[in-house]
Amino acid sequence: MTPTFIAPGTIIAGRYRVEECVGHGGMSEVYRAFQPALSRHVAVKVMRGGRSPRDVRRFTQEAETLGRLRHPGAVVAHDFGVHEDPSGRGHPFIVMELVRGDTLRARLARSGPLPPALARHVAREIAACVGAAHDERPGAGIIGEFAFGGGNTPLAV
Repeated sequence: MTPTFIAPGTIIAGRYRVEECVGHGGMSEVYRAFQPALSRHVAVKVMRGGRSPRDVRRFTQEAETLGRLRHPGAVVAHDFGVHEDPSGRGHPFIVMELVRGDTLRARLARSGPLPPALARHVAREIAACVGAAHDERPGAGIIGEFAFGGGNTPLAV
């Protein structure tokens, strides 16, 4: 994993204490954080600096879409804001339900192709979430730890 730009122990928005980086993409990093007021762990997706206004708009639209999305297989968005780093630069962030598990890409790399019945189940769940969000992001899905048992588990798509 690439080096992170937010250190463990950093407090975001006065409410979320960063514990570790759990993923990263082209524009952002995702951290597991703890929210003491509600005694729960959450995922905090933080946009890295140096992004264009268009990138910031895309990130903001992602937060708005996720905030409106209501689907049993989709993660729940809890909060959105801007985290100011020590240099005073603002980094938009989205706080969402923490889904424990692997990305689909990591699962396939580690174990090879899914058994056909599981592949159909995962594909149906991803398609339903994508259909609900009208936003396809291949390879970014996270399969919750209980999805492999065939249950209805949130996916981060």
